[in-house]
Amino acid sequence: LIPVLSLRLGRSSLFSVMEKGPRALVPSPSQSKPGSAPSGSLVKARVAHSVDSNVKDIKSKSSTDSKSDTKSDTRSSDTTVTSREQSAPDTASLADEKFVNSLLLRLLRAKVVDDSKTDRRNSESLEDGPPSRADVSIGSKELIRLNSLATTVLLADKCLLRIEKHILPILIVGDIHGQFIHLRSLFEMFGGPSETSLLFLGDYVDRGVQGIECMSLLLTMKIKYPTRVYMLRGNHEDANTTLSYGFHEECLAKYRSEGQNVWESFVNVFNVLPLAAIVNKKIFCVHGGLSPYMQTVEEIEKITRPLLIPAYGLATDLVWSDPDHRNPGWSLSPRGVSFNFDEKAVDEFCKRNGLHLIVRGHQISTDMHNSGYKFFCGGRLVTIFSAPNYLNYHNAAAVMRISQQMTVAITVFRSSDEVGEESERKKREKFMKEREERRKARKK
Repeated sequence: LIPVLSLRLGRSSLFSVMEKGPRALVPSPSQSKPGSAPSGSLVKARVAHSVDSNVKDIKSKSSTDSKSDTKSDTRSSDTTVTSREQSAPDTASLADEKFVNSLLLRLLRAKVVDDSKTDRRNSESLEDGPPSRADVSIGSKELIRLNSLATTVLLADKCLLRIEKHILPILIVGDIHGQFIHLRSLFEMFGGPSETSLLFLGDYVDRGVQGIECMSLLLTMKIKYPTRVYMLRGNHEDANTTLSYGFHEECLAKYRSEGQNVWESFVNVFNVLPLAAIVNKKIFCVHGGLSPYMQTVEEIEKITRPLLIPAYGLATDLVWSDPDHRNPGWSLSPRGVSFNFDEKAVDEFCKRNGLHLIVRGHQISTDMHNSGYKFFCGGRLVTIFSAPNYLNYHNAAAVMRISQQMTVAITVFRSSDEVGEESERKKREKFMKEREERRKARKK
């Protein structure tokens, strides 16, 4: 398998109804190479630690102020949000198929709203999500019904998805984190399920401002195209994590008294998501990484769902672990959850299971800033991150396309906010330098 850079633009007739808005995704004109290569009790059993160890460095000293700013934004948009129930059409009498089609078209046709209060590219705070949102009216009862339908469809898939050659080509998408505008733009760039199969690696919610809309769009597509759309579980698809990183608060803010019920219905979906996939018997796809408790991929099939992510074990490692060349073998993760693994662990796992490549998400680091992807173990493992300008990090993002000939093509893109501005590279370098200075000042 030879990784290449390519630009492939496609448009499905189903998805031509989308409102692109002024801040859609655009292919990056030039890139630098990356570095080398049912749910049970919802009691908070453990407190999830930092979601991305690299993101710890991204947060500025005004994180407390940013949280209050975000809450004020939530209150300021509350007038619009509380009208969701009133403006959402009455779909209770519709059959399931018509209900799903109605909701899918509503999500695709939703108009983009530029809200200056969520545009913080020049802000000291880096926790405020993408600069624009789509105005979608979805009732709480619709979400609960959607999640109930999706749970049944997802349980029909095995915990380890086996994607055969006849399903190719397939587009693999990394972390999304509530960036609904950017998610929707991906279908404008690459086409919908009628043109290409889709595999999402997890982390659909938290951090961004439209996790509900991201999940709703993907679940409607999964129900409508069950053999063309595949969703894996990330570390953020977990009740404990969403309590800490924004999705729970988003549900409460948007649906008030029904917010808790909406959140719990999403948690039921999270608990049945598959944990890994194998593409054409040669490419292993997962959100996090490998596990010292796993010798063969068949062990994943033994995991039963619904599943609450435990404090440790195989399921935990599949959504939390990271590659790391600094320590030999298996080492404790600085995240406080799961492990880090070295190149030897990757080589041995691939040889035991006859794999050529491991594709994962879960991370955005400094050396992925201009590319959105990073190779590890001489190209045997690649990390892709698909949320551009994540937390105003000014980062590029990437997706991977696998053809029927098993050719791997990585497309790098960034938000159109970041394209066409003079001295953009210098601005990002200055931003990174100032961020490092603030971090050092805090340590002192």
